[in-house]
Amino acid sequence: MENPFNLSDEKLKKILNGYFVWSNKNEENRKYTEKEKNKSEEREKTLLNKEHITSLSDEKLVDEILNYIKTLEGPLRIKLNKPKVIEENTKIRRNILYIINSPDDPFKKAADVISEDHRIKEFSKSFWRIIGTDTYFISKN
Repeated sequence: MENPFNLSDEKLKKILNGYFVWSNKNEENRKYTEKEKNKSEEREKTLLNKEHITSLSDEKLVDEILNYIKTLEGPLRIKLNKPKVIEENTKIRRNILYIINSPDDPFKKAADVISEDHRIKEFSKSFWRIIGTDTYFISKN
């Protein structure tokens, strides 16, 4: 899959630097950015850590997914309740390991977990975007 964004690395750096300048001008924005950075680092140690994910029992994985869902903003927390997470536990683990292990292009991974081969009904972009964009859709590739 081709990158749908027509941005050079230099232009992307310029946009990101502008964002950080803007966010640091406001205390509330600065706190939000720091909070999101901390959440991202925590996910890298847990939900995006191959050894951690493969060693978890199904019950522990469900608990971690439910804790992750509680951190999401918006209505997704209502749809993704414990019975739904238990029902899709195997597919969730499969998708997380796919995101971590696959040599596929990050845009293909994103498309696969959102709408293609690895799609899980009810687990929308909001769920996978946060897990994936942190590390394996952007910074690792």
